[in-house]
Amino acid sequence: MDTAPGERSRRSLRAERAASNTTSLASVADADPPVPGADADESTAPEDVRAAAASSDARARRGRSDRTSAAWVWLAVAAGSLVVATLVGFLASVAFGGALGKSVGGAVASVLLGATAGALISRTRIPGLLALRALDVLWGLVLGMLLPFVAGAFAGSTGWPAYAALSPRWLALGVIAPILCSAFLALFAAGLVFPAAVATLSRRYGPVVARIGAGLSTAVGFIVVPVVFAGDVSGMPLALPVALGLGLGLLTALSQRLWGALLASIVFAGVWVVLSVVGTLLA
Repeated sequence: MDTAPGERSRRSLRAERAASNTTSLASVADADPPVPGADADESTAPEDVRAAAASSDARARRGRSDRTSAAWVWLAVAAGSLVVATLVGFLASVAFGGALGKSVGGAVASVLLGATAGALISRTRIPGLLALRALDVLWGLVLGMLLPFVAGAFAGSTGWPAYAALSPRWLALGVIAPILCSAFLALFAAGLVFPAAVATLSRRYGPVVARIGAGLSTAVGFIVVPVVFAGDVSGMPLALPVALGLGLGLLTALSQRLWGALLASIVFAGVWVVLSVVGTLLA
C-alpha cells in the first residue's frame, strides 16, 4: 500500500522522459540538414554585392566616357569638314573669279558638306532626329515663306531683287544652286552639327543649356559658307542667310528633328528665287 504511489511516480517519470526524448529526436529528424559553407556565404555575401556594384559603376562610367568621347569626335569631324569644304570652295572661287566664282565656290562647299552629313547621319543621329511630324511641315513652310520678307525688311532691302541676266549660266547658279545649296547646308547643320553638339553638351550641362548651345552651333554651321561666299550670282543680301541660319538653329533646337529645318531652307531659297525671277522680268 505504501509503495504503490512511489512506483507509479517513478514509472510516470520514466514515461515522461521517454516521450521527451522521442519528441526531440523527431524534431531533429524534421529539421533541414545543414548546408555546407552557408556560414561562409552569409559572411562574404555583402563583400560580393559591394564588389559587383563597384564593377557595375565602373562599367557605367566607362560607357559614359566612351559616349562623350564619341560625341566630341563627331563634333570635331563636323568642324573639320566645314573647314576643308570652305577651303576647297575658296580655291574653286579663285579659279573662276567674280560673282561666278563665288557661286561655284559656295556650291562646291555646300555639296561637300551635304555629302558628309548624308554619309555620317546614321552614326551621329540622336533619337527622333529623322522622325517626321506635321508640326515640322507647318513650321518649315511658315518660317521659309515669312523669313525672306522679315529679314529683308530688317536689312533695308526694298523692292524686287533681280538677276543680272537670265542666261543658262545665271539660271543654273542663280536659280538651281541657291535651292540645292540651302538644302545641303541645312542637312549638314541640322543633321550633323546639331546632334553632335547636343550629345556633347548634354554630358556636362542640362538639357536646356545643351539645346541652346547646339542651336547656336547649328546656326554657325549653316551661316559660314554664305558669309564666306557672299556676293554670288543670286544677289542675296548677307542678312538673309544669317537670319535663315538663326531660324534653323532655333527650329532644330526646339524640335530636335531634321525635316522642319530642311523644308524651311528649301522654301526660303525658293521664295527668293521666285522674287528674283519676277524682279528680273519686271525690270
